[in-house]
Parts: sequence; structure tokens; C-alpha cells
Amino acid sequence: MRHKSLMVRSPFAVAILGAALVMTTACEKASPTRPTEVGSTSATAESVTDVRTGATIIAGRPETPASGAQIRWVDQPITLRIRNGVTTGSSLITYTFQVATDAGFSNAGVVATRENVTQGGSGSTSTTVGNLDGSRTYYWRAQANISSGAGPYSAVWSFNVGPRVILGTPTLASPINAQRAGSPLALSIVNITREGPAGGIRYEVNVASDSGFSNILFNGNFPETAGSTTTVTAAVSGLMDGTTYYWRARAVDTANSITTPYSTTASFVAESFNIATAKFWDNPPDTGSWPVGARLTRIEFTGNALRVDFDRRQGPNRWPDLVPPGWDGPLQYTLGMCRNINGQWHCSAVVQFWYGRSLDETAPPSRFWREWWYDGARWGPLAAVRPTEGENVGIFVAAGDLRMRFFTRATCPRVCEISNVAMVPFTEGYALYQY
Repeated sequence: MRHKSLMVRSPFAVAILGAALVMTTACEKASPTRPTEVGSTSATAESVTDVRTGATIIAGRPETPASGAQIRWVDQPITLRIRNGVTTGSSLITYTFQVATDAGFSNAGVVATRENVTQGGSGSTSTTVGNLDGSRTYYWRAQANISSGAGPYSAVWSFNVGPRVILGTPTLASPINAQRAGSPLALSIVNITREGPAGGIRYEVNVASDSGFSNILFNGNFPETAGSTTTVTAAVSGLMDGTTYYWRARAVDTANSITTPYSTTASFVAESFNIATAKFWDNPPDTGSWPVGARLTRIEFTGNALRVDFDRRQGPNRWPDLVPPGWDGPLQYTLGMCRNINGQWHCSAVVQFWYGRSLDETAPPSRFWREWWYDGARWGPLAAVRPTEGENVGIFVAAGDLRMRFFTRATCPRVCEISNVAMVPFTEGYALYQY
């Protein structure tokens, strides 16, 4: 066995240090004070012998994270674990763990240090480090120590922390503050803020009968849509008219395994709607009893228009064209709205669409009161009460021309069908609902 002693420059220095350390190595290879190969997994142990006590300390061996490991930023804090070192003496071994941005562990490069970590009793010792910056490679090692002096370092291993991804907590847009809302619910969420390369965002939505969410009536998971808000349709059964309910949402990024906290809880008051008992103005009086022959697919308030699309507007099964009396060209359908005024639902289809007419041709919502229902003799309370921001309204379309038409289904000139009625909050701003 070969030995190599540390040089001591003076007896005074020996007195200050209290001990001299002698490097001992395996018989056939001199052991350096620090590994020469980053990521080495050599079974050859480095050791230090305290000449005062005779105790020999053999370095620990890195276990996790494996050298070259790829770690997501969200998976912090990171656990560093080594196989325990050993000592021939009776002294307790403790460890100093270091993480650095360079393999040489310069003072400027060391970003995390954990000192006096007591040796674990199961053959391994571990500690955690967190808040490391993303998108970079780190190096780590552990030094085994005893009470009389510092011991050897382990091999140096590396790992890479992926890019930092931070998601904001969702904000609920509507219905909030006990606004009235019908079923199926149209629940609107402000799209979350995000930092870094987030994955596809989905929103988990809960509706409950109590603010503590002990009785959840609905739980759904919906993809985020483009734009500033995402609106989801929640078919919640059993809502009682005039009763207050509660809802919340949280965002999920499955690719990065991130789930945000829940949003602040919002409340709404359930509002029942039955088109069969609604009062129709300036339209066939029995419109509410017509069969539902189409489904709405998109409602978009743009600020300049109310864009409404449905499954039978185009294609081979689209609603047919009909030339109304007094027209010199065909008409396909009429767009309408229902409103609850003083406890009674009032409806009217007013905007006439021929095939190919732009969906933007509806007037700005801020002018509906003047341009949709401008005559109290024809539209009654619809003309007398202006829609308010956030008011729960029902949107629908009906085949053919309904404006100033008073035939019944029995005397229907060709097709008498309506779409489903979608309940959404009225807005003069922007909102998108997709079904």
C-alpha cells in the first residue's frame, strides 16, 4: 500500500489545525482529492485518514438523481441521495451536499449547500434543494465529514432542470355575484396567464349547492379556447329556480404535471326557462311549441355584432330557402332572443338571414334596444326595458321568416322548426360560447 502525506509548513500551523490528513488510496491507483471525471461511476472509493485519531473516511457514492438526469422545473425540490460513506472510527459521519453550475464548484458557481446532514440509517443519506433556475445543467456532490475534520468528496454527477413553467390561477368571468343563469349553464373563465412553454391547458370546473363544495353537483374538464376567455357548457340537472349555487375552476397542464389552485368561488342564482310558456312578440304565437330541428354550435359577442352559428345553416341538410310574401328573393332563417322581464320570459326572432348573408349583420349589441325592438306596439316589454350587462338571455334561430308572421304550425308555409335555446350572459363586450 502506498501512502502520500499532506505537507505541513510549520508546527504552528499544525497546532492551529489540530490534525493532519493523510491521503490513502487503493493499492494500484492514487486517489485524487476530487474526481477527475464528471459522472464517473467507478467503484474505487476515495478516502481520507485522520492521523490523530486513525479514523479513515471513505466517500459516499451518488445514487440519485442519476448523472445526466432530465428533471422538470415543476418537480422541484430535488432530492439528492448518496450511498453512505464509511469510517473505521467511531465518529458519526455527516455530509455536506453542494450543487453548482460548473463542474469545478467555484465559489461563484455554487448555488446550493446543505451542511451537517446526518448520515441516514438505511444505507443512504438524502437532502433536498429547490428553487433552481430552469433550462440549465447543474453538478452535484457530497462530502463525508467526521467531527475531527473534513473528509473526501463523492464523484460529481450532473442533472438538467427543464424550462420554468408558471401558471396563473383562473379568474371567473360569469356568472358571478349572484347573477341569474339558466341550465345548461354557460360558465365563462378568463384564460390564465402563463410563463414558459406551458402545454395544453384544460379547466376543471365544479358546481356545488354550497360554498364549501361538500355537495358537488357537476364536475367537468374542458380544453381552453383561443382568445381572452373560455366558456364551457355545464349540463347540471336538478337546479331549482331562484336558488343560489356556487362554482369554481382550476387549470391543468398535463404535459408539465401542473395543477393550479382553485379560483375564487363565484355564485349564481338558477333561473328556469321553458320556451313553451314564453310570450312571443311579432312572431307566430305558437313558436315555442315548434319542434327543435337544429342545434346551436357557436355564439359570439364581438362588440360589433352577435354572431350565431348552427348545424343546419350550411351543408346538404341546411334549412331550405323560402321566398316570404312581399320579398323578391329567398330567406333561410331568423335569429332571435328571449329575455326575462319582471318574471316572465319574452321572445322574438327579429334578424332575417338569407343564405350567404354574413353573420355579422346583426347590429352591435349596444344598439339592440333601438334596432331590434324599436316599437313598443310590436315588441311590448322588449322595447321598454334595455338589456343589461350580464343579463341572462336565451339565443335561438328559427327556420324561415318569423318577423311580422302570425301563422301557426298548422298553417306553416313550409318548415316550422326552431333550434335549442342557449342561455348566455348578455354583453356589449366580447364573449365566445362553443357547443
